[in-house]
Amino acid sequence: MYRRVLLVDDEPILLKSLRPFLEDAGHQVLTATEAGSAFQLLESDRPDAIVCDVGLPGMDGLEFFAKVRQNPQWRGIPFIFLTGGKSTPGSSTSRQPSGGRVLRKPFDVDDLLMLLRCNAGGEADA
Repeated sequence: MYRRVLLVDDEPILLKSLRPFLEDAGHQVLTATEAGSAFQLLESDRPDAIVCDVGLPGMDGLEFFAKVRQNPQWRGIPFIFLTGGKSTPGSSTSRQPSGGRVLRKPFDVDDLLMLLRCNAGGEADA
């Protein structure tokens, strides 16, 4: 199944290294290194899934997630968080997202591909 995936991470090496694995699995890959450019891609090339680092500069991944969920056109896009931290996104009650999956860095690319396949039916943050 062809799926458009938006990868948002401030580490260009991670974006570059994930691209071939996702493309080999049949995904079109869009990349952004910060929330501002990710919003531009959401406007122009709505993805089927978003994979986003929690620790983005400026607007972090949790804030980005919250703003994405405020837009009715984007609310149903499956969201996967990447985190290198010890705490899980949403562990703080004041910043708890209402959905999303979590992968801790370093992660196995097969785990990311499995999460993308789990959402292939269009389930939002299942």
